[in-house]
Amino acid sequence: MTFDSVLMFLTLLAAVYTILPEYRRRELKFRIGLGDIVIIAFSILFVHYLLFFDVFKSIGLTPELRLHRHGLTTKNISYLATLLATCFVIINISRFRLNRNKIFSFKNLVSELIEEGRYSDLVKIIYGRGQAINKIVKSDYCLSNLRKKWQKRSLWEVVLDQKEGESKKESEILNKFAELLPTYKRHADAAKELINLFLSNKGFANYTAKLKPYFIIEVYHYETFATEDFISRFYQALLENKSSIYYQELKNNQNLVSGHRYAISDENRLLKYLFKDARVGEKHGAWKPIGEYVISYLDQLRKQQSDRYNLPMEDYSEGRKWECPIYSSFHFFDVMVSEALYQNIQWHMWLYYFPHFTKRIVRNSAPESGYVDLSCEFPTPYHYLLYEQISTLRNWIREGLSLPQIQANTVIEATSPTHENGCIPKSSMLAMGQCIYEIFASRKFQSNFLNYLASIVFDLYFDLKNDKNRPNYHEALINCIWAGGFRRYENITDYHKQLQESWKDFDKIPHLSQDIEELEIFLFRDI
Repeated sequence: MTFDSVLMFLTLLAAVYTILPEYRRRELKFRIGLGDIVIIAFSILFVHYLLFFDVFKSIGLTPELRLHRHGLTTKNISYLATLLATCFVIINISRFRLNRNKIFSFKNLVSELIEEGRYSDLVKIIYGRGQAINKIVKSDYCLSNLRKKWQKRSLWEVVLDQKEGESKKESEILNKFAELLPTYKRHADAAKELINLFLSNKGFANYTAKLKPYFIIEVYHYETFATEDFISRFYQALLENKSSIYYQELKNNQNLVSGHRYAISDENRLLKYLFKDARVGEKHGAWKPIGEYVISYLDQLRKQQSDRYNLPMEDYSEGRKWECPIYSSFHFFDVMVSEALYQNIQWHMWLYYFPHFTKRIVRNSAPESGYVDLSCEFPTPYHYLLYEQISTLRNWIREGLSLPQIQANTVIEATSPTHENGCIPKSSMLAMGQCIYEIFASRKFQSNFLNYLASIVFDLYFDLKNDKNRPNYHEALINCIWAGGFRRYENITDYHKQLQESWKDFDKIPHLSQDIEELEIFLFRDI
């Protein structure tokens, strides 16, 4: 290489650096390590040595290797050295993995981006590094793990080890040796501060919800006190944006693969992440931000002078419902609970949010007089939403019939209206009882609508009654409905009377007379 070649190469590097995005230039600074700096410095010195080779040769500072015999000259050697050094640095930078020694400079970089509001660059910098950051937070390294293993934190641990055959002297030696091992606490604290820097930023949460919504999958990997707040703000922004992935994925996820189980396609990345393995959704409490938002939304509607859900249905059930945070969230719960049911998750997945929704919908329901035809099947969107809740709960209960008898999350231990949190059908029965009670006891709805909802319950009862594989399902259902769920209400007589009136209107022809008589005796046993 000549002087001109060196200058051209340096000019090219400067040009490439200049056209790099700002976040890439900043990222480059902490990607370059001590080894890279040593290689760069050595290659620069070596190339300059070759450029001034004749000078050094004249003063006797060159080895007599006689490389010219092999066709090697100072020019092609300097070219080869530059090429090898450049390749080494590029490969080393591209293979960079965030480590504990770089966490401090990385935290400073993230802090700068937040202060400047460069959220787009921030996402690119953080994305894909969750696992590395969590490793630093947990100090998950060989030496620190040995320290945790050998260092006795209490007298009880020492006693346990002695019972297992470890002598007191051995215990003391291990304990003293453990104290010499590093904790990496300073690095772990820096990593925690780093996570809290971006997760506690409201502007960043709003930005990701609008423009980088799948970043939430990365956030789910962080286990800090700021994670829950970020997720809450993220979903709030997501549900407030009618064109967000939340509404798109739910609308595009209506196909059933079998029974009442939804086919979660690969395109619906958020639903797939949370529910393809329902344990992930259970671990992250997927229900909480959605349920809390719907409750808050219904409470806000209560404060408004005019509530559009009290107006006539029009095209709500045809298309507008998929832009509705209430209905879409019902569908979110439907996908979640159905997957949990089929995957034998022994937890109710907080389907008990449904009674809270029902209570607020009933409270808000006040059809606009003069505009609403109360004789319609669903006079208002609120009527339709109540129907959807009861219908969804019915589906979860009925699905228990199609699953193996020994599947743990479908087995009902007691037919009384008591909690069995590991059984989804039983939890659904209790939630249905609460919802039915809230609707019937409110005295806000026309008898034709109440009778319609009651017919769903009675038809379900007979479906369960006729299934020989689940002999106690029908009894558990009617007990839960009659009690109004698991709560104990002081005045339940009026509620029972309304159930009895709905029974009188119920179409009994499709069902066996013996089954009808048995249920009638139960409903009118106090008369």
